[in-house]
Amino acid sequence: MRNFLFLCLCIPVCIFSELPIKQPLDFHKSEEEIQEAVVLGGGIGGLTSALYLSRANLHPLVITGQQPGGALTQSPLVQNWPGELSIRGNDLTEKIQEQAEKSGAKFEIADVVSVDFSTRPFKITVRDLLTPKQLRVIKAKTCIIATGATPKMLGIPGEDTYWLKGVHNCAVCDGNFYKELDVVVVGGGDGAITEASYLAKFAKKVTLVVRSNSLKSIEAHRKEELLLMPNVEVLYNTTIQEVLGDAEKMTSLVLKNSTTHQLKTLPANGLFLAIGSIPTTDLFKGQVQLDNKGYILLYHDRETSVPGVFAVGDACDPEYRQAVIAAGDGAKAALQAEKARSSPSSTPTSNIRPLEVQEPEIISIKSLEQFDKDVLCSKTPIIVDFYADWCGPCKALEPHIRNWSKRFDGKVKFAKVNIDILSKLSQRYSVRAVPTILYFDKGGVLIDSRTGMQEIAGLIDKLEGFSTSQ
Repeated sequence: MRNFLFLCLCIPVCIFSELPIKQPLDFHKSEEEIQEAVVLGGGIGGLTSALYLSRANLHPLVITGQQPGGALTQSPLVQNWPGELSIRGNDLTEKIQEQAEKSGAKFEIADVVSVDFSTRPFKITVRDLLTPKQLRVIKAKTCIIATGATPKMLGIPGEDTYWLKGVHNCAVCDGNFYKELDVVVVGGGDGAITEASYLAKFAKKVTLVVRSNSLKSIEAHRKEELLLMPNVEVLYNTTIQEVLGDAEKMTSLVLKNSTTHQLKTLPANGLFLAIGSIPTTDLFKGQVQLDNKGYILLYHDRETSVPGVFAVGDACDPEYRQAVIAAGDGAKAALQAEKARSSPSSTPTSNIRPLEVQEPEIISIKSLEQFDKDVLCSKTPIIVDFYADWCGPCKALEPHIRNWSKRFDGKVKFAKVNIDILSKLSQRYSVRAVPTILYFDKGGVLIDSRTGMQEIAGLIDKLEGFSTSQ
């Protein structure tokens, strides 16, 4: 239920299992664009802000970052949203976004590079996720920060080495790759309980590693349900010291009992981190006032130390971190922003129109037989996109796949595979996270594999090189 997301940061393949994209920032900037209101973040708080702003006829622009829908998309079941007995987090955010779009909100999947709140209109520099050399400056009369929070890492040996090779931070995103396998969840709160409960539905065994001597949960019945699951074991007073593997994948963990100080090695195929989060606010240091933990300080309801700049959700909430509270924050911030619309601004608003691209021909692989025929027997190099309907980064990648297909028409073909439909194909090529792209040469020879937005971005250069050499 947390509302963290990644703007020029997190998040990670499907997030959040995405790592930060780091690129030099001395690139050409396009002409500046002016917006009445800009929302930074596409989680539940940002979506609600967009809905209220659009209904006030402010036509907000929402910069979603790498995970449209935010952290709530990672929740398999939301059972405390008013009016919904049970709903998938991804379904809930899609409904709110659709409602906001119909009211006039615009959405753009991009990273925020920097902000300048020193003068009005405010300046926000963004870049496309997969063409990072193209920077664009947007001017905003008012701005709502909804960047959420970023999952914490353990900071232990082997964690980086086996990231996405066994180590993850989203069970909904990557748990599907561990059917009938042994997995470990680390954490002692509601997030860990949610992850463990979800994984227990299809994993052979789930071991929950808890640093303290008890689980801390707001919803007691969920904790009780987890403890009754036959394939779940809880190790209290235990910490993870190291992630071990065979260079290709994680194989085990080194655990330490904090009471006896005894070490032991636990064989495991996957590790899922659920140890909390930190506010995603580095971008705003020196722009708005933060507390000593990085949370944005508020002065007049949702307004920050800068008039006309507001904050909602986990970026300014160190205590509750609930989706319904972030939504309420978003509504209040939008109402305040509407009142501030008469603040000085240099020129009238001009709307940004999303790039319109003709729908390209992309092969949808429905069976192993079709894959063997259309991919392995292809007379043209082919890119295969492994994706999932519930994966935020996959959705962020989708328009780029369409654009690439059009740009390299006749030179490189494109296909897509839904991992929930063809899990056997994922296993064949050891696809353990999404989005993953496989690059096949003529005759089905695999020549490259990329996982996550950071790695996939590098594939553009390879495609460009292929195109110019023809």
